[in-house]
Amino acid sequence: MGKMSFSLNKFENEKDLVEIEEPMVSVVKFDTPVAAKEEDDPDKFWKEEEWDANLPNPGFITDFVYTNRGIESPTSFCVWTALGIISAALRRNAWLDWHPNKLFANLYLSLVSEPRICAKSTIINYGAKVLSTTTDYLADSFSKRFYKVRFMRNKATPEGLFDAMAPIKLTPKRADGSAGQPFDLGSQICIVAPELSTFLGKQKYNEGAIELLTSLFDCDEVWSYTNVKNKTVTLRKVFVTMLGASTPDGLQDSIPFSAFGGGFLSRIVVVAEQGTMRQFPEPKVVPRAPDKEELARRIVWIMLHGQGEYRMTAGARKAYYAWYPKFKTGLGRKDGNKHVFARYDNTLLKLCLLLRASRYSEGTDITIKDFRDAVKIMEATYRDVGKVVANVGATPFIKNLRAAEEKIQLAGKRTRRQLLTGMRWSATECLLALNQLYQEGKIEVRKDGKEQTRVTRSGPEVYIWKGRPSHNLQGQRGTP
Repeated sequence: MGKMSFSLNKFENEKDLVEIEEPMVSVVKFDTPVAAKEEDDPDKFWKEEEWDANLPNPGFITDFVYTNRGIESPTSFCVWTALGIISAALRRNAWLDWHPNKLFANLYLSLVSEPRICAKSTIINYGAKVLSTTTDYLADSFSKRFYKVRFMRNKATPEGLFDAMAPIKLTPKRADGSAGQPFDLGSQICIVAPELSTFLGKQKYNEGAIELLTSLFDCDEVWSYTNVKNKTVTLRKVFVTMLGASTPDGLQDSIPFSAFGGGFLSRIVVVAEQGTMRQFPEPKVVPRAPDKEELARRIVWIMLHGQGEYRMTAGARKAYYAWYPKFKTGLGRKDGNKHVFARYDNTLLKLCLLLRASRYSEGTDITIKDFRDAVKIMEATYRDVGKVVANVGATPFIKNLRAAEEKIQLAGKRTRRQLLTGMRWSATECLLALNQLYQEGKIEVRKDGKEQTRVTRSGPEVYIWKGRPSHNLQGQRGTP
Protein backbone atom coordinates (compact mmCIF):
# COMPACT_ATOMS: atom_id res chain seq x y z
CA MET A 1 0.00 0.00 0.00
CA GLY A 2 1.03 3.63 -0.44
CA LYS A 3 2.41 5.96 2.18
CA MET A 4 0.88 9.01 3.82
CA SER A 5 2.31 11.90 5.76
CA PHE A 6 1.21 14.77 7.96
CA SER A 7 3.10 17.57 9.60
CA LEU A 8 3.07 20.08 12.39
CA ASN A 9 2.79 23.66 11.24
CA LYS A 10 6.34 24.29 12.42
CA PHE A 11 7.66 21.97 9.71
CA GLU A 12 6.56 22.59 6.13
CA ASN A 13 9.41 21.08 4.11
CA GLU A 14 9.08 17.53 2.81
CA LYS A 15 12.54 16.64 4.15
CA ASP A 16 11.24 17.24 7.68
CA LEU A 17 8.73 14.40 7.40
CA VAL A 18 9.33 10.84 8.55
CA GLU A 19 7.07 8.38 6.73
CA ILE A 20 5.71 5.22 8.31
CA GLU A 21 3.80 2.46 6.53
CA GLU A 22 0.03 2.32 6.97
CA PRO A 23 -1.94 2.00 9.16
CA MET A 24 0.33 4.33 11.13
CA VAL A 25 0.63 7.95 10.05
CA SER A 26 3.79 9.92 9.36
CA VAL A 27 5.31 12.13 12.02
CA VAL A 28 7.73 15.02 11.98
CA LYS A 29 11.11 15.43 13.54
CA PHE A 30 9.79 17.21 16.58
CA ASP A 31 12.28 18.34 19.19
CA THR A 32 12.02 16.36 22.41
CA PRO A 33 10.73 18.66 25.18
CA VAL A 34 12.82 19.27 28.28
CA ALA A 35 10.93 19.46 31.57
CA ALA A 36 11.03 22.87 33.21
CA LYS A 37 12.89 23.19 36.50
CA GLU A 38 10.63 24.90 38.99
CA GLU A 39 13.31 24.74 41.65
CA ASP A 40 15.55 27.05 39.57
CA ASP A 41 12.95 29.82 39.32
CA PRO A 42 14.44 32.87 41.09
CA ASP A 43 11.07 34.64 41.24
CA LYS A 44 9.13 32.02 43.18
CA PHE A 45 6.14 33.72 44.82
CA TRP A 46 4.17 30.61 45.84
CA LYS A 47 4.44 28.34 48.85
CA GLU A 48 5.23 24.67 48.55
CA GLU A 49 2.50 22.28 49.64
CA GLU A 50 2.67 19.02 51.54
CA TRP A 51 1.25 17.32 48.44
CA ASP A 52 4.34 18.39 46.46
CA ALA A 53 6.14 15.42 48.01
CA ASN A 54 4.05 13.20 45.71
CA LEU A 55 5.15 14.81 42.45
CA PRO A 56 6.49 12.23 39.95
CA ASN A 57 9.51 12.29 37.66
CA PRO A 58 9.92 15.56 35.73
CA GLY A 59 7.76 15.75 32.63
CA PHE A 60 4.40 17.08 31.53
CA ILE A 61 2.79 16.66 34.96
CA THR A 62 5.42 18.72 36.77
CA ASP A 63 5.32 21.28 33.93
CA PHE A 64 1.54 21.60 34.29
CA VAL A 65 1.83 22.00 38.08
CA TYR A 66 4.55 24.65 37.64
CA THR A 67 2.50 26.62 35.10
CA ASN A 68 -0.46 26.77 37.48
CA ARG A 69 1.39 27.79 40.64
CA GLY A 70 -0.16 31.25 40.28
CA ILE A 71 -3.76 30.13 40.75
CA GLU A 72 -5.45 28.73 43.84
CA SER A 73 -5.77 25.15 42.60
CA PRO A 74 -3.89 22.83 44.97
CA THR A 75 -1.15 20.54 43.71
CA SER A 76 -3.34 17.44 43.86
CA PHE A 77 -5.92 19.02 41.53
CA CYS A 78 -3.18 20.05 39.09
CA VAL A 79 -1.59 16.59 39.09
CA TRP A 80 -4.83 14.73 38.39
CA THR A 81 -5.93 17.24 35.75
CA ALA A 82 -2.59 16.72 33.99
CA LEU A 83 -3.11 12.95 34.18
CA GLY A 84 -6.57 13.41 32.66
CA ILE A 85 -5.09 15.50 29.82
CA ILE A 86 -2.57 12.77 28.97
CA SER A 87 -5.31 10.15 29.14
CA ALA A 88 -7.51 12.10 26.72
CA ALA A 89 -4.58 12.75 24.38
CA LEU A 90 -3.43 9.11 24.14
CA ARG A 91 -6.92 7.57 23.99
CA ARG A 92 -6.77 3.97 22.72
CA ASN A 93 -3.32 4.52 21.23
CA ALA A 94 -1.63 3.42 24.48
CA TRP A 95 -2.49 0.38 26.57
CA LEU A 96 -1.36 -2.38 28.92
CA ASP A 97 -1.84 -6.01 27.96
CA TRP A 98 -4.59 -7.27 30.28
CA HIS A 99 -5.71 -10.75 29.30
CA PRO A 100 -8.00 -11.26 27.52
CA ASN A 101 -8.26 -7.57 26.55
CA LYS A 102 -6.26 -4.37 26.59
CA LEU A 103 -6.32 -2.04 29.60
CA PHE A 104 -6.63 1.54 28.38
CA ALA A 105 -5.72 4.46 30.64
CA ASN A 106 -9.08 6.26 30.71
CA LEU A 107 -10.06 8.03 33.92
CA TYR A 108 -13.24 9.39 35.46
CA LEU A 109 -12.04 12.24 37.67
CA SER A 110 -13.96 14.35 40.17
CA LEU A 111 -12.11 17.16 41.94
CA VAL A 112 -14.07 17.86 45.12
CA SER A 113 -13.96 20.92 47.38
CA GLU A 114 -16.30 23.51 48.80
CA PRO A 115 -17.28 26.36 46.44
CA ARG A 116 -14.69 29.04 45.68
CA ILE A 117 -12.02 27.37 47.79
CA CYS A 118 -9.69 25.48 45.44
CA ALA A 119 -10.38 26.81 41.92
CA LYS A 120 -11.38 23.35 40.75
CA SER A 121 -13.38 24.53 37.74
CA THR A 122 -10.53 26.86 36.76
CA ILE A 123 -8.00 24.05 36.50
CA ILE A 124 -10.44 21.74 34.67
CA ASN A 125 -11.22 24.40 32.07
CA TYR A 126 -7.56 25.27 31.65
CA GLY A 127 -6.72 21.62 31.03
CA ALA A 128 -9.44 21.44 28.38
CA LYS A 129 -8.02 24.54 26.67
CA VAL A 130 -4.58 22.94 26.52
CA LEU A 131 -6.10 19.84 24.89
CA SER A 132 -8.13 21.86 22.38
CA THR A 133 -5.05 23.90 21.44
CA THR A 134 -3.15 20.80 20.25
CA THR A 135 -4.78 20.99 16.80
CA ASP A 136 -3.00 24.33 16.24
CA TYR A 137 0.23 22.37 15.92
CA LEU A 138 -1.05 19.82 13.41
CA ALA A 139 -0.94 21.42 10.00
CA ASP A 140 -2.97 19.39 7.53
CA SER A 141 -6.64 18.52 7.77
CA PHE A 142 -6.02 14.78 8.06
CA SER A 143 -3.74 15.04 11.08
CA LYS A 144 -5.98 17.61 12.72
CA ARG A 145 -8.94 15.25 12.50
CA PHE A 146 -6.93 12.14 13.38
CA TYR A 147 -5.59 13.54 16.65
CA LYS A 148 -8.38 15.96 17.55
CA VAL A 149 -9.81 15.38 21.01
CA ARG A 150 -13.60 15.29 20.91
CA PHE A 151 -15.27 16.99 23.87
CA MET A 152 -18.67 16.72 25.51
CA ARG A 153 -19.82 19.45 27.89
CA ASN A 154 -23.60 19.24 27.79
CA LYS A 155 -25.80 17.49 30.34
CA ALA A 156 -25.32 13.73 30.39
CA THR A 157 -28.27 12.10 28.69
CA PRO A 158 -28.02 8.80 26.83
CA GLU A 159 -29.01 10.53 23.60
CA GLY A 160 -26.43 13.27 24.08
CA LEU A 161 -23.66 10.75 24.76
CA PHE A 162 -24.59 8.70 21.70
CA ASP A 163 -24.56 11.78 19.47
CA ALA A 164 -21.20 12.96 20.83
CA MET A 165 -19.66 9.49 20.44
CA ALA A 166 -20.94 8.64 16.97
CA PRO A 167 -18.17 6.58 15.29
CA ILE A 168 -15.98 8.49 12.83
CA LYS A 169 -14.13 7.10 9.82
CA LEU A 170 -11.33 9.15 8.32
CA THR A 171 -9.97 8.56 4.81
CA PRO A 172 -6.56 10.11 4.08
CA LYS A 173 -5.20 11.05 0.66
CA ARG A 174 -1.96 9.64 -0.71
CA ALA A 175 0.66 11.76 -2.43
CA ASP A 176 -0.84 10.93 -5.84
CA GLY A 177 -4.26 12.15 -4.74
CA SER A 178 -5.86 8.72 -4.42
CA ALA A 179 -7.76 7.64 -1.32
CA GLY A 180 -5.82 5.73 1.31
CA GLN A 181 -6.97 3.06 3.71
CA PRO A 182 -9.78 4.46 5.91
CA PHE A 183 -9.04 4.86 9.61
CA ASP A 184 -11.73 4.00 12.11
CA LEU A 185 -11.44 6.71 14.78
CA GLY A 186 -14.24 5.02 16.67
CA SER A 187 -16.21 6.50 19.55
CA GLN A 188 -13.67 8.36 21.65
CA ILE A 189 -14.51 11.37 23.79
CA CYS A 190 -13.37 13.53 26.70
CA ILE A 191 -16.14 14.71 29.01
CA VAL A 192 -15.44 18.10 30.55
CA ALA A 193 -17.71 18.74 33.53
CA PRO A 194 -16.51 21.64 35.74
CA GLU A 195 -19.87 21.29 37.52
CA LEU A 196 -20.33 17.55 37.69
CA SER A 197 -23.65 17.81 39.50
CA THR A 198 -25.03 19.88 36.61
CA PHE A 199 -23.63 17.47 34.04
CA LEU A 200 -25.09 14.40 35.74
CA GLY A 201 -28.29 16.05 36.98
CA LYS A 202 -30.31 15.10 40.04
CA GLN A 203 -29.98 11.48 41.13
CA LYS A 204 -33.67 10.64 40.71
CA TYR A 205 -33.46 11.50 36.99
CA ASN A 206 -29.97 10.38 35.99
CA GLU A 207 -29.80 6.65 36.65
CA GLY A 208 -29.88 5.94 32.90
CA ALA A 209 -26.88 8.20 32.27
CA ILE A 210 -25.01 6.75 35.26
CA GLU A 211 -25.63 3.21 34.00
CA LEU A 212 -24.41 4.19 30.54
CA LEU A 213 -21.23 5.85 31.80
CA THR A 214 -20.53 2.78 33.95
CA SER A 215 -20.81 0.50 30.96
CA LEU A 216 -18.74 2.71 28.64
CA PHE A 217 -15.88 2.88 31.14
CA ASP A 218 -14.57 -0.52 30.05
CA CYS A 219 -13.70 0.78 26.55
CA ASP A 220 -15.17 -2.11 24.56
CA GLU A 221 -14.19 -2.71 20.96
CA VAL A 222 -17.88 -2.79 20.00
CA TRP A 223 -20.70 -1.62 22.25
CA SER A 224 -24.40 -1.79 21.42
CA TYR A 225 -27.46 -0.41 23.14
CA THR A 226 -31.15 -0.80 22.35
CA ASN A 227 -33.29 2.11 23.52
CA VAL A 228 -36.93 2.20 24.56
CA LYS A 229 -37.96 2.74 20.91
CA ASN A 230 -36.22 -0.54 20.00
CA LYS A 231 -33.55 1.32 18.07
CA THR A 232 -30.05 -0.13 18.33
CA VAL A 233 -27.10 2.23 18.69
CA THR A 234 -23.62 0.81 18.04
CA LEU A 235 -20.37 2.42 19.18
CA ARG A 236 -16.93 1.23 18.07
CA LYS A 237 -13.49 1.48 19.66
CA VAL A 238 -14.95 3.11 22.76
CA PHE A 239 -12.85 5.42 24.89
CA VAL A 240 -14.32 7.78 27.50
CA THR A 241 -12.32 9.86 29.92
CA MET A 242 -13.80 12.54 32.17
CA LEU A 243 -12.47 15.71 33.80
CA GLY A 244 -15.02 16.64 36.43
CA ALA A 245 -15.35 18.80 39.52
CA SER A 246 -17.97 19.07 42.24
CA THR A 247 -18.75 20.23 45.73
CA PRO A 248 -19.21 17.52 48.39
CA ASP A 249 -22.95 18.18 48.48
CA GLY A 250 -23.15 18.19 44.69
CA LEU A 251 -21.41 14.82 44.47
CA GLN A 252 -23.71 13.34 47.10
CA ASP A 253 -26.86 14.68 45.43
CA SER A 254 -25.94 13.61 41.89
CA ILE A 255 -24.93 9.99 42.37
CA PRO A 256 -27.82 7.65 43.26
CA PHE A 257 -27.52 4.85 45.76
CA SER A 258 -27.70 2.36 42.87
CA ALA A 259 -24.26 3.59 41.80
CA PHE A 260 -22.78 1.62 44.70
CA GLY A 261 -23.89 -1.82 43.58
CA GLY A 262 -23.61 -0.89 39.90
CA GLY A 263 -19.99 0.11 40.31
CA PHE A 264 -20.05 3.71 39.05
CA LEU A 265 -18.51 5.09 42.22
CA SER A 266 -15.61 2.61 42.05
CA ARG A 267 -14.81 3.97 38.60
CA ILE A 268 -14.49 7.59 39.76
CA VAL A 269 -11.24 8.90 41.20
CA VAL A 270 -12.40 11.36 43.88
CA VAL A 271 -9.68 13.94 44.56
CA ALA A 272 -10.82 15.87 47.63
CA GLU A 273 -9.31 18.95 49.26
CA GLN A 274 -10.59 20.99 52.20
CA GLY A 275 -8.53 24.04 51.31
CA THR A 276 -5.34 25.37 49.82
CA MET A 277 -2.34 27.30 51.09
CA ARG A 278 -2.47 29.63 48.09
CA GLN A 279 -4.32 32.92 48.36
CA PHE A 280 -4.06 35.26 45.39
CA PRO A 281 -6.37 38.31 45.12
CA GLU A 282 -5.92 37.83 41.38
CA PRO A 283 -4.40 34.94 39.42
CA LYS A 284 -0.72 35.27 38.56
CA VAL A 285 1.24 34.15 35.54
CA VAL A 286 4.43 32.20 36.20
CA PRO A 287 6.66 33.83 33.55
CA ARG A 288 9.33 31.13 33.39
CA ALA A 289 6.89 28.22 33.22
CA PRO A 290 5.57 26.75 29.94
CA ASP A 291 2.53 28.70 28.72
CA LYS A 292 -0.68 27.14 27.34
CA GLU A 293 0.72 26.93 23.81
CA GLU A 294 3.93 25.28 24.95
CA LEU A 295 1.99 22.78 27.08
CA ALA A 296 -0.09 21.97 23.98
CA ARG A 297 3.08 21.36 21.95
CA ARG A 298 4.34 19.04 24.67
CA ILE A 299 1.07 17.10 24.67
CA VAL A 300 1.42 16.74 20.89
CA TRP A 301 4.85 15.20 21.47
CA ILE A 302 3.30 12.73 23.93
CA MET A 303 0.51 11.98 21.44
CA LEU A 304 3.07 11.05 18.81
CA HIS A 305 5.69 9.31 20.94
CA GLY A 306 3.56 7.75 23.68
CA GLN A 307 1.74 5.26 21.50
CA GLY A 308 1.93 1.49 21.84
CA GLU A 309 1.83 -1.26 24.43
CA TYR A 310 3.34 -0.46 27.84
CA ARG A 311 5.12 -3.12 29.85
CA MET A 312 6.57 -3.21 33.33
CA THR A 313 10.27 -3.73 33.77
CA ALA A 314 11.30 -6.72 35.87
CA GLY A 315 11.80 -4.49 38.90
CA ALA A 316 8.44 -2.78 38.53
CA ARG A 317 6.64 -6.08 38.06
CA LYS A 318 8.29 -7.53 41.17
CA ALA A 319 7.20 -4.50 43.21
CA TYR A 320 3.65 -4.74 41.86
CA TYR A 321 3.43 -8.46 42.66
CA ALA A 322 4.60 -7.73 46.21
CA TRP A 323 2.01 -4.95 46.55
CA TYR A 324 -0.97 -6.86 45.17
CA PRO A 325 -1.58 -9.40 48.01
CA LYS A 326 -1.64 -6.54 50.52
CA PHE A 327 -4.24 -4.78 48.41
CA LYS A 328 -6.46 -7.87 48.17
CA THR A 329 -6.19 -8.57 51.90
CA GLY A 330 -7.03 -4.96 52.75
CA LEU A 331 -9.95 -4.93 50.33
CA GLY A 332 -11.48 -7.87 52.15
CA ARG A 333 -11.37 -5.93 55.42
CA LYS A 334 -13.11 -2.83 54.08
CA ASP A 335 -16.70 -2.36 55.12
CA GLY A 336 -18.73 0.65 54.05
CA ASN A 337 -16.11 1.98 51.61
CA LYS A 338 -15.29 -1.27 49.82
CA HIS A 339 -17.01 -0.04 46.65
CA VAL A 340 -14.61 2.93 46.41
CA PHE A 341 -11.55 0.67 46.30
CA ALA A 342 -12.89 -2.09 44.07
CA ARG A 343 -10.84 -0.91 41.06
CA TYR A 344 -7.97 0.64 42.96
CA ASP A 345 -5.48 -1.81 41.41
CA ASN A 346 -6.60 -1.07 37.85
CA THR A 347 -6.41 2.67 38.48
CA LEU A 348 -2.91 2.20 39.87
CA LEU A 349 -1.81 0.43 36.66
CA LYS A 350 -3.37 3.14 34.51
CA LEU A 351 -1.48 5.68 36.57
CA CYS A 352 1.77 3.81 35.92
CA LEU A 353 1.17 4.07 32.18
CA LEU A 354 0.30 7.77 32.30
CA LEU A 355 3.30 8.61 34.49
CA ARG A 356 5.60 6.80 32.06
CA ALA A 357 4.04 8.63 29.11
CA SER A 358 4.36 11.99 30.89
CA ARG A 359 8.15 11.77 30.85
CA TYR A 360 9.62 13.24 27.69
CA SER A 361 11.59 10.14 26.73
CA GLU A 362 11.18 7.48 24.09
CA GLY A 363 9.98 4.02 25.07
CA THR A 364 7.07 2.39 26.88
CA ASP A 365 8.81 0.52 29.71
CA ILE A 366 7.26 1.27 33.12
CA THR A 367 10.06 1.50 35.67
CA ILE A 368 10.00 0.76 39.37
CA LYS A 369 10.20 4.54 39.94
CA ASP A 370 7.02 5.00 37.88
CA PHE A 371 5.31 2.33 39.98
CA ARG A 372 6.42 3.84 43.29
CA ASP A 373 5.34 7.32 42.16
CA ALA A 374 1.93 5.90 41.22
CA VAL A 375 1.57 4.28 44.65
CA LYS A 376 2.41 7.55 46.41
CA ILE A 377 -0.12 9.52 44.37
CA MET A 378 -2.83 6.91 44.92
CA GLU A 379 -2.24 6.68 48.65
CA ALA A 380 -2.29 10.46 49.07
CA THR A 381 -5.46 10.75 46.96
CA TYR A 382 -7.45 7.98 48.62
CA ARG A 383 -6.36 8.74 52.19
CA ASP A 384 -9.60 10.41 53.27
CA VAL A 385 -11.90 9.55 50.39
CA GLY A 386 -14.26 7.67 52.72
CA LYS A 387 -15.33 10.92 54.35
CA VAL A 388 -16.28 12.44 51.01
CA VAL A 389 -18.33 9.55 49.65
CA ALA A 390 -19.93 8.45 52.92
CA ASN A 391 -23.21 10.23 52.13
CA VAL A 392 -23.37 9.52 48.39
CA GLY A 393 -26.86 8.30 47.66
CA ALA A 394 -27.86 8.50 51.32
CA THR A 395 -31.33 9.54 52.55
CA PRO A 396 -31.64 12.72 54.68
CA PHE A 397 -32.01 10.56 57.79
CA ILE A 398 -28.78 8.66 57.07
CA LYS A 399 -26.96 11.93 56.43
CA ASN A 400 -28.16 13.29 59.78
CA LEU A 401 -27.21 10.06 61.52
CA ARG A 402 -23.67 10.11 60.12
CA ALA A 403 -23.26 13.80 60.91
CA ALA A 404 -24.25 13.27 64.55
CA GLU A 405 -22.01 10.21 64.75
CA GLU A 406 -19.06 12.18 63.41
CA LYS A 407 -19.57 15.17 65.72
CA ILE A 408 -19.84 13.04 68.86
CA GLN A 409 -17.03 10.66 67.96
CA LEU A 410 -14.53 13.39 67.08
CA ALA A 411 -15.20 15.35 70.28
CA GLY A 412 -15.74 12.34 72.55
CA LYS A 413 -18.94 13.89 73.86
CA ARG A 414 -21.44 16.57 72.88
CA THR A 415 -24.44 18.20 74.54
CA ARG A 416 -27.77 18.41 72.78
CA ARG A 417 -27.44 22.20 72.57
CA GLN A 418 -24.03 21.88 70.89
CA LEU A 419 -25.42 19.50 68.28
CA LEU A 420 -28.43 21.70 67.54
CA THR A 421 -26.27 24.81 67.29
CA GLY A 422 -23.58 23.32 65.11
CA MET A 423 -25.80 21.57 62.56
CA ARG A 424 -28.57 22.61 60.19
CA TRP A 425 -31.37 20.33 61.30
CA SER A 426 -34.56 20.45 63.33
CA ALA A 427 -34.99 19.31 66.94
CA THR A 428 -37.00 16.31 65.72
CA GLU A 429 -34.30 15.27 63.23
CA CYS A 430 -31.71 15.55 65.99
CA LEU A 431 -33.84 13.43 68.33
CA LEU A 432 -34.32 10.68 65.72
CA ALA A 433 -30.61 10.48 64.87
CA LEU A 434 -29.51 10.41 68.53
CA ASN A 435 -32.09 7.81 69.40
CA GLN A 436 -30.81 5.59 66.58
CA LEU A 437 -27.22 5.91 67.83
CA TYR A 438 -28.39 5.05 71.35
CA GLN A 439 -30.31 2.00 70.14
CA GLU A 440 -27.18 0.83 68.28
CA GLY A 441 -25.15 1.12 71.49
CA LYS A 442 -22.84 3.76 70.08
CA ILE A 443 -23.55 6.51 72.60
CA GLU A 444 -24.25 6.80 76.31
CA VAL A 445 -26.81 9.37 77.47
CA ARG A 446 -26.17 11.37 80.67
CA LYS A 447 -27.93 14.25 82.45
CA ASP A 448 -26.60 15.97 85.54
CA GLY A 449 -23.94 13.23 85.74
CA LYS A 450 -26.46 10.41 85.79
CA GLU A 451 -26.88 7.82 83.03
CA GLN A 452 -30.22 7.97 81.27
CA THR A 453 -32.18 5.14 79.66
CA ARG A 454 -33.44 7.09 76.67
CA VAL A 455 -32.84 10.21 74.56
CA THR A 456 -35.11 13.19 75.29
CA ARG A 457 -35.40 16.78 74.13
CA SER A 458 -33.62 18.09 77.24
CA GLY A 459 -30.93 20.64 76.38
CA PRO A 460 -28.45 19.68 79.17
CA GLU A 461 -28.27 16.05 77.99
CA VAL A 462 -24.74 14.85 77.21
CA TYR A 463 -23.98 12.16 74.61
CA ILE A 464 -20.74 10.24 75.14
CA TRP A 465 -19.22 8.14 72.37
CA LYS A 466 -18.72 4.49 73.28
CA GLY A 467 -18.88 2.71 69.92
CA ARG A 468 -16.13 1.49 67.63
CA PRO A 469 -14.53 4.02 65.25
CA SER A 470 -16.76 4.30 62.18
CA HIS A 471 -15.30 3.54 58.76
CA ASN A 472 -15.83 7.02 57.38
CA LEU A 473 -13.77 8.61 60.18
CA GLN A 474 -10.84 6.24 60.17
CA GLY A 475 -9.41 7.73 56.97
CA GLN A 476 -8.08 5.58 54.19
CA ARG A 477 -4.36 5.59 54.75
CA GLY A 478 -2.14 3.55 52.51
CA THR A 479 -3.38 0.94 50.13
CA PRO A 480 -6.67 -0.81 50.81
